[in-house]
This record gives sequence, C-alpha cells and structure tokens, in this order.
Amino acid sequence: MTLLHPWFLLVCLLAAWPVLADRLRSGGARLHLPGSWQRLVSPEMRTIVAGQVRVTHDRLATLTTAALWLVLGLALAGPVLQAEPSAAVSNLAGRVVVVDLSDADGAAAVRSMATTVAAGQTGIPVALVAATGDAFDVVPFTTDLQHFERYLAVLEPALMPVGGHEPHRAFAHAEAMLVRAGMIAGQVVLVTSATAVPSRKLARDRWLRAIVHVTPGSQPPPAIRALADETNATLVMATDSATLDRQLAQTVSSLVDGSPEFSGQTPLRPWLVGLAGLLWLLLFRRPA
Repeated sequence: MTLLHPWFLLVCLLAAWPVLADRLRSGGARLHLPGSWQRLVSPEMRTIVAGQVRVTHDRLATLTTAALWLVLGLALAGPVLQAEPSAAVSNLAGRVVVVDLSDADGAAAVRSMATTVAAGQTGIPVALVAATGDAFDVVPFTTDLQHFERYLAVLEPALMPVGGHEPHRAFAHAEAMLVRAGMIAGQVVLVTSATAVPSRKLARDRWLRAIVHVTPGSQPPPAIRALADETNATLVMATDSATLDRQLAQTVSSLVDGSPEFSGQTPLRPWLVGLAGLLWLLLFRRPA
C-alpha cells in the first residue's frame, strides 16, 4: 500500500485525544450523570452507578470518536493499493503512419522514414495509410512491425488508384481509423516529400497530428509550414523524428497517470470515507 499524502497521518494523532480525555475523567464519571442524582442514590452505591453509566455509554462514544479520527487521517493520506499497470493501455493508444505517395521521386525516402516512425514507439499499435488525392487503409493497427514493413516496402505511386495530393483528407481518414479502433489517445504522422500543398483548413481534433518532411534541407518548404498551421500539426524534420516519440509517450503517460484503472492503482479513500460516515452515524445512535 502506498500513501499519496503521508503528512495527513498527523490527523490520526487526534484519535488519542478522546481516549486521554476519558482517562483524565476516570473516577469522576458522576460529573456526566444527569440531574441531582446524588440525592437519589446512597453514597455507597454512587461509585457503582457511575461506573455502570461509563461502561454503557461513555466508553462506546470514546472508542467510536477515536476510530473516527483514525479513519479520517488514513483517508486524507490517500492510501492506494499498487499493482501492475493494466495491459490494456497498449490497446488504447495508437499511431497512424500516413505515407504521402504524391511525389514519385521522394517515394523511397518517404517509405524509409515511415519505417523509422513506425518503430519509434515500442508496444504501441501502428497502422498504415497510403495517401495521394485520396487516402486508403493498407495495414490495420498491429504491433507486428515485420508485417507493417512488408506492405510498406511494396507501396508505389503507380499502385494508387487516384492521383493528386490531398493531405487534409489523409489526416481525416487516419483519425477515422483511430475512432473505429476505439483508441483513447492517438497520433497521426504524415510522412511527405511534397513541396506544394493545396490550401484547406482542417478542424482541430483531440488527436495528435505531426508532419515529417523528408526532403533534404535545413528548413521545410513554406507550403509544408502552412500545412502544419492549417492542420494544427507538429512539424518535424526527418533528423528529429524522436520528437514524435516523446510527444506520444507523454500523452500515453498522462492517460495512465490520470486513470487508476490503467495505472494499476486502487484508491482506498472512498472506502475509508464511507467507514468514517458509518462511525459518525454510530455516535448519534440511540441506546436501546
């Protein structure tokens, strides 16, 4: 068991207060009896009567109050049971690699970079989409990179049934794949060597978007920078593809940390708060 806020255990020290107060009052229980009871009870019986009242009433209240403070302190400390992270996390995050085949001269460089992007995030399912004037599913989500690479190796611009260049449509098609697969976190990576892109706005979505430009040069072409702005995508040069991995890793990490189901943590606070509520009600119960 792990405590998220161990300093709140100091509240548990208050559990000793009702017990100590009860000890200090020992022998003086008559002070807590109602009315002028001394006139009704003979002196030799007063100690016995006072002791009986303490046993049936004061002691139960004292122990209940002490238990209440103890449980509240534990609840505020945030105890969690730690287990192994859920294996389902890898099936709730995915990466779609979109291969832009509109430029025949850069097809080989695009395929090579797509292989690097697919292998960058170990254990995360990856899918392959081929794009020109339209977008087409090639490989559904898989963690088998050899299967992914076999299909990628034979992709050629001549195989595409539609010509042209519509990267906005490719983004939308890839994000639809993430939705159909039931992904919680996803990243679409467009790998392209194009230098001219039609201008068209693409609405912001909850998925991560990135563009990797493989044409040699210190700066991407202005058209690619404009495409990144229009699609709200992170623009990455081929030499800095590790940026994609960090971006997706941070998203998956936030998904895991924000969900006890995925992180393997079982919080005990709700149960302790419920127990504290029962103890609180017990303090006000009416004796039979």
